[in-house]
This record gives sequence, C-alpha cells and structure tokens, in this order.
Amino acid sequence: MRTRLPEPELIESTRVEEPPRAMAKFSPTYPRSLLRQRGGGRVIIRPVVEPDGPVGEARVKERSGHAELDRAAIKAIGRWRYRPARNGGHVVRATVIQPFNFKVP
Repeated sequence: MRTRLPEPELIESTRVEEPPRAMAKFSPTYPRSLLRQRGGGRVIIRPVVEPDGPVGEARVKERSGHAELDRAAIKAIGRWRYRPARNGGHVVRATVIQPFNFKVP
C-alpha cells in the first residue's frame, strides 16, 4: 500500500518573504467567437505556484463576464513557470493574483 504524503502548506504571496515571480509567460488565445462579437473583459486568476515553479492549479477569482475569456486565461496561466516563493529560506507553495485584460485586437 502506498502512503500519501501530505500536501505542503499553501501561503498567500503577500505573506511570504519572497513572492513567486513569473519567469515564462504565455499570452492567452483570444477566442474567435468573441472576436466576431467584439467582446472583451478582464479576468483575475489565482494560481497556486508549486515549490518547483509550475502552476499546480488555478481558479478564477473575478470573472470577465465571458466564459470563453475565463477559460482562455486559465489555460494560458497553466503554461506559466515561476521562480517559486521563499519563506524562512525555503521554497514554499504560494498563491498569486494575475489579471488578464482582453481587448479586441
């Protein structure tokens, strides 16, 4: 039987000595359906940055009003890589707040 290890504590980035810093960013793909409708908006995502740098999970903190934009932002942030947060000299799991502004090109 395999023993499941406990998940490391999750800390808000405002409560760590060194917050996570994005090192590799990828822009979201603007949904075609909204290009035709000229729809835009702002999405705020709350990703969890794992101790080794990738995004472990991400949730929408504030919706744009268009589900397609919300999904595009979640998909994009899932590809980002971070320099992890540090607290007490150790890397830690931490959340960040990341806005995405969608404007019709």
